[in-house]
Amino acid sequence: MANDLLVNIVSPSGSIFSGTASAVIAPGSIGEMTLLPKHAPLLSSLAQGKITLMGTNNTQSVFEINSGFLEISNDQLTILVEDVI
Repeated sequence: MANDLLVNIVSPSGSIFSGTASAVIAPGSIGEMTLLPKHAPLLSSLAQGKITLMGTNNTQSVFEINSGFLEISNDQLTILVEDVI
């Protein structure tokens, strides 16, 4: 867990994902971004695209979104989306 991000993906209808990831790739509004543990605090809008969560055993979870926002601070990543496609 020391090398993981605590990730929460939520929409107005409720929680979509809650767990850990070793890396997250997200479609930032000005380009794709990769978020890793120890990332500097950041608040960003998201564009349409795919959020990819990299698990510890080379597993991936992919969520396609229309838009949203993310905030990362202290290895905790919160992603707010309108809906997952």
